[in-house]
Amino acid sequence: MSNLKKSQRSLRQWTKQKWRTKSGKKSSETGERYLPEKAIKHSQKKNTPEQVEKKEKTLKKENNILSNQKKQLEKLESIEK
Repeated sequence: MSNLKKSQRSLRQWTKQKWRTKSGKKSSETGERYLPEKAIKHSQKKNTPEQVEKKEKTLKKENNILSNQKKQLEKLESIEK
């Protein structure tokens, strides 16, 4: 193992990690990402229900802003024609 390059050692460590989704179900069923188990444990400590709710509200607000911007662009394009 000592004769491997740094990138090769890193790849070997990466493949030895236990990868899963947060729920433990298939990603194709839940849409969740596969992450190393350590990362999932870390994010579970960090993501309280309040933080998750705040994040969802922010995303909803951002999506609403984007849809309003699209509507405004469509109006401008129709005026320019």
